[in-house]
Amino acid sequence: MESSSVVDISVTMGLDVPPNPLSSQAKKDTQWTDALVRWTAANHNLKDDDDDDDNDDDASDDSTPFQPNPSQLFSRSFPLTQNSTTIDVDLQGYEEQSDTIYISTGLTLWRSSELLCEYLIHPEGATRLEQLRTNCRQQQGQDHLQILELGSGLGLVGIFLQKLLLATTEPSNNNKKTNNKDVDCLVLTDGDTNALSLLRQNVQTNILRLPQSSSPTPRIKVEQLIWGRDTTESFLQQQQQQQQPQDHLQHNQKFDLLLAADAIYVLANVKPLMESVETLLQKPDGQFWFSYCRRRQVSVQIQDVLSEATSIGLDYEQIVEDDDILIYIFRWASTTQRINDTITSNMNIVPSLERDKSIWVSHIISPGRPHLRTLKVSQWMILPT
Repeated sequence: MESSSVVDISVTMGLDVPPNPLSSQAKKDTQWTDALVRWTAANHNLKDDDDDDDNDDDASDDSTPFQPNPSQLFSRSFPLTQNSTTIDVDLQGYEEQSDTIYISTGLTLWRSSELLCEYLIHPEGATRLEQLRTNCRQQQGQDHLQILELGSGLGLVGIFLQKLLLATTEPSNNNKKTNNKDVDCLVLTDGDTNALSLLRQNVQTNILRLPQSSSPTPRIKVEQLIWGRDTTESFLQQQQQQQQPQDHLQHNQKFDLLLAADAIYVLANVKPLMESVETLLQKPDGQFWFSYCRRRQVSVQIQDVLSEATSIGLDYEQIVEDDDILIYIFRWASTTQRINDTITSNMNIVPSLERDKSIWVSHIISPGRPHLRTLKVSQWMILPT
């Protein structure tokens, strides 16, 4: 797809975009949409047979390949069982079936991102996240987590996680000044310039609605990242050059946790994604949480992702299966056994009543969440002591 086909969604779709301090970064973005990867040459030549029909009333204008679609507000609420509150996230986007999604898949809300949020809020996910924090404290001497989301789209996972960390972090001592370097930091990224426009808007909207809290607010920012080794190395260098005094991305420091949900639609994206993961993921304790949806109309398979991950030295564990959605955790191969040993020695292991292909199965029921069905959690169900 030619660069002239890139659409400024905020203008073409008639969005009422409020003033946004994050939008200044948009001027530095490289104009790019994921259609550049997803569309083949055949897609561009669909009209060749009609070139001789000069009177075709249905001929489309190349400068506006799609008609505007009404925008949609996605509102999601996630219950926090430990304190009987909810985490609410509002996102501006477009319906899944709208023409706009053919240009930029990140402009709608996909089910895999919702399930990843459900897992993050579940006791097992919370335990794994806290264990990761403990590992960072022991190995790196830091109390914060450095988190980056790949292919954020509208921003559900990253925005939700900021609110979750705020809601579950112990309030700061009023007699002790909070060190900025002890505050969790989230970087939400996407390569698609259309998605970035809405992502920045959604982040700003939800920041303005953060609840009052005595806990330190996790830092969050939005950046463009087009997958691949070279582009990701440049991205890391730019982050280090642009960091402010309150930032805590040190020289050569990478990320403790990478997240991605419904980020793979074509085989050509798998290798660039894993090159970015290899470049960004902290050693030896960094983790990559990946939510994937099986689709009949998409040629890429989860095995393609797993094989590429193995080739760069990652082990993987399937932790959730919910119908056609799978969640995996990837770790550097040298640390997998040590982390598993640490978890099992510090947690209560609750085996299930049934086995499924040598995997312990636990059934998790979430009242009031109709889209969340029975989950299959691998190995064991972990609950805090």
